[in-house]
Amino acid sequence: MSSTTTANNPSPSYRKPVSLRTTAVVFAATSFLSALLLFQVQLIISKYILPWYGGTAAVWTTSLLVFQLLLLGGYIYSHWATERLSPSSQSRLHLTLLFAALLLVAVTSWLWPSAITPGPSWKPLGSDHPAWGVTKILLVATGIPFLVLSTTAPLLQRWFAAQGGESKTYRLYAVSNLGSLLGLLSFPFLLEPTLRMTTQGRLWASLFAAFVAGCAWCAWRARSSWPPAASMRDAAYATRSGSTRRPPSTRRRPRPQSPRWTSISSGRESTSR
Repeated sequence: MSSTTTANNPSPSYRKPVSLRTTAVVFAATSFLSALLLFQVQLIISKYILPWYGGTAAVWTTSLLVFQLLLLGGYIYSHWATERLSPSSQSRLHLTLLFAALLLVAVTSWLWPSAITPGPSWKPLGSDHPAWGVTKILLVATGIPFLVLSTTAPLLQRWFAAQGGESKTYRLYAVSNLGSLLGLLSFPFLLEPTLRMTTQGRLWASLFAAFVAGCAWCAWRARSSWPPAASMRDAAYATRSGSTRRPPSTRRRPRPQSPRWTSISSGRESTSR
């Protein structure tokens, strides 16, 4: 009777597992959106501040350098987090970074015409080289959001594989490439001819909020990621046998001795006799 009651009324801690299809859809949509926003923000803010510095090529060169360094920093963060931190620690750290970026976007949206279009007070006053001024604007306006966006592709691919989608992980890479391509093409052919720069910035901020929601869901799912299959097999074998040795199928075998060294050692033994 009690067992029947327990089966019909699961404990409050029980949660119905999310299907792999639903997980794949959310991970794919988040990967696509992150790549789209990653490429659009570079074009929007660089085009916006270009007239402030007389349209010089140094604006584009400095912007390219800053964004490439931020991209490299995002990849380093992703590698360090997935290699050094547990799934729960990865989740907590990335959720903190996501909400910090969202808070920055909200504050700049309130202070400026849009989150990524600085106000007139940021215009340069002198005629100095624009490198420092461009770098400062880019880091303040897009530094943390761009860094978060750059971490998405490698992190989500690793997390999705841990959710059981090993064979479909590289589809996220294809979806991310599609988002990057659309981010590049949509600016000159859709956004720039039809929308003002401030409207583009507001649209970007709205999509970024949607991205944060999707990525936060993915990070929350990653907190309970299972270890790889080999580690699970080793743990199950140790539980059944009461031993910490490797199971027979994965136990390392000694390397066979090379025939050349075997003959040399045999010759030495015969000589010593």
